[in-house]
Amino acid sequence: MPLPHEPITIHGGCNCGAMRYRIDVPSFEQRPLHFVHAPEEASDPTTPRLPLICICHCNDCRSATGSILPTWCLTPQEMFTISCLPKEEDDDTAMQSLRIAPHDATDDAQRPPYVPAHGILSGVESTSGTWLRVFCSTNEKVQGWDVDKRIYRSFCGRCGTNIAYLVYPMPFRFRDMIDVVVGTVDRADMEQPWMQPERQLWHNYGVPWIKDVVKDMDGPIHPSFSTAEFIRR
Repeated sequence: MPLPHEPITIHGGCNCGAMRYRIDVPSFEQRPLHFVHAPEEASDPTTPRLPLICICHCNDCRSATGSILPTWCLTPQEMFTISCLPKEEDDDTAMQSLRIAPHDATDDAQRPPYVPAHGILSGVESTSGTWLRVFCSTNEKVQGWDVDKRIYRSFCGRCGTNIAYLVYPMPFRFRDMIDVVVGTVDRADMEQPWMQPERQLWHNYGVPWIKDVVKDMDGPIHPSFSTAEFIRR
C-alpha cells in the first residue's frame, strides 16, 4: 500500500550498526511525482509519488541482492541521510562481535551526525575512515541513453549488508535517486502496513515461478521501470 500522506521518517541500517540511515518523507503534497510522469498529472491522486516501495523482477537486482524478490524504496536523494561509524586503519572488530551499535534508532544521539548521502553513495565523496563501501558495478554505454550507465552499490564493510543502489548520473535529466534495500529497514518501521510494496516493476523480465509467488499481491504491475505502463492496474 502507498505510504501515508502525513510526514514520516523511515529508519534503517546495516546488521552490525556501523551504518544507519533515515528517509525523511514529507507530506503527500510535497512529494515529487515518479520521474516518468508529467507535472500536469499531479492532480490525479493515483499518480505515483516518491518515495515508492516496489518489488523488482529484473535479473540484475535479483542476482546483485541475492534475493528472489528484491524490494526497494525508490527515494529522492534529498530525503536520504546516513550516519557512518568511523573505522581505524587497524580496526579488526569485524572478527570480534556481530554488532558494534544498536540495530535501531535508540543510540542516535551517540552516533556521528546524519549527513546527505548521495555524494558518498555515488562515489563523488570519499568513504575513507568509515565502514561504508561503494562499488561501481557497471560503467557502460547504453543505446538510447544520453549518459554512460554507471551503477553504484553500497555496503557495510564490516558486516556486508547491502544498503542501496543508484545510477549516477541519471539519464534524461531524471532526478537523482537512491534505491534503498527495504530489508534493511528497522523492524519497528517494517511492521507498519504501509511498508508493504505497492507495485511490481520489470515484470516482463521476471522468472515465471517467482512471479507466481506474488501474483495475488495488491497493487499495479508494470512491464519495466515505467509506472506509466501497465500489465495490471
